[in-house]
Amino acid sequence: MPSADPVHTTARTRRMAWLLSLTGLMPFVFATVLVVVDGPLSLNYELGLEILTTYGAVILSFLGGIRWGLALAGQGERDATWRLALSVLPSLLGWVVLLNVVSHGHVLLFFGFAMQFTWDWASYKRGEISAWFAKLRLLVSVIVLACFSVTLATTLLSV
Repeated sequence: MPSADPVHTTARTRRMAWLLSLTGLMPFVFATVLVVVDGPLSLNYELGLEILTTYGAVILSFLGGIRWGLALAGQGERDATWRLALSVLPSLLGWVVLLNVVSHGHVLLFFGFAMQFTWDWASYKRGEISAWFAKLRLLVSVIVLACFSVTLATTLLSV
């Protein structure tokens, strides 16, 4: 049964987390608009992909940092050890994307964000994160994944 709020955050902190998270969506939406509006033959298209990929890698790394903090605050040494090890994977994925060693890094980021949300939701179901945070992660994840999906569709349709 999910716990109401395992870390006992205040209402003010929850409001600030919502505000910052929703504000943090702006680069995703802006980049998606750049990609879609002018199409693949414009400079805005390339700029949009660059913004989406770079910002996406940074934010995915940030989500891994949240996981690192949750693992350090958790209970059970063996479980915490595994969660610490897994928490670096989002940063490593973002790093690989930023190295430009793969084409279409935004596709990898899509899967990274989808896996991160899956982990968040499973953590909520186990009572490791609170309901308010799970709802926040759901909304933000849906919007981010939609941005990556629209960008991917635009890219595929232009081929």
